[in-house]
Amino acid sequence: MFEMEGKMVEKSIIIKLRFGLHLRVAGLIAKEARKYQSDILIIKNGIVGQAKSLISILFLTVAYGEKIIIRAEGPDEREAVKNLAKLICDLPEDF
Repeated sequence: MFEMEGKMVEKSIIIKLRFGLHLRVAGLIAKEARKYQSDILIIKNGIVGQAKSLISILFLTVAYGEKIIIRAEGPDEREAVKNLAKLICDLPEDF
């Protein structure tokens, strides 16, 4: 068992990927999220998906221009949110 900081960290981002969070992007996100012990969620319009699950991310059907929130809680929550947001934002628009 790990210690939790007792706080939640989140970051809002606007999706700039032309095709949204499609299969390849969702796979990259899930792979990166699984590196962290924290519980990590992706939220779109109040609908919550597990960032460590490719299928859960795909069910959110996030399109270009939509806002998502990346939220994490756990021992590495800050690092998880920062790196997932960077991963998504650094992808080329036509990825």
